[in-house]
Amino acid sequence: MAPTDRGDADRDSAGEPDAPGEPDAPGEPDAPGEPLRLRTYEQRRGAPGGGLWFVEAAGDLDLETVDRLEPALERAFRDAIAAGGDGGALPVLAVDLRAVAFVDTAGLGLLVRLRREYAGRCELALVAAEGGHPERALRLTRLERFFRVVRAPEELDA
Repeated sequence: MAPTDRGDADRDSAGEPDAPGEPDAPGEPDAPGEPLRLRTYEQRRGAPGGGLWFVEAAGDLDLETVDRLEPALERAFRDAIAAGGDGGALPVLAVDLRAVAFVDTAGLGLLVRLRREYAGRCELALVAAEGGHPERALRLTRLERFFRVVRAPEELDA
């Protein structure tokens, strides 16, 4: 599906728009101190097992940037819930953290609060590269037990 513009979404690191309809390839995380960049898109609507929606984040997810992530996640949750699932299955909102270089307790706290707020209406899954800062922060805080954490988006189809 086509990406949805969310402020700086669908822009490369120089601020130039990405090619239309061409998803960003998640690469190495940005260096700490990079501004947060977001991209939201729908992977699968009303498919068996429910819809699958993505919010890709790049840069830092911290006290200074959570105010940008929160409205994008709220909007994505509402869109996923409105589209619904098939056969009573919950839609899934996946937050792709593979390009996030740094996450602090403000970023983790936002994810925890939203998971609780939307529980029973939409599943929140996190995509985190093994050994990356978000994965280490989730492991150190033991939040990997609270969230569904996968290493690649393809694992969400399983």
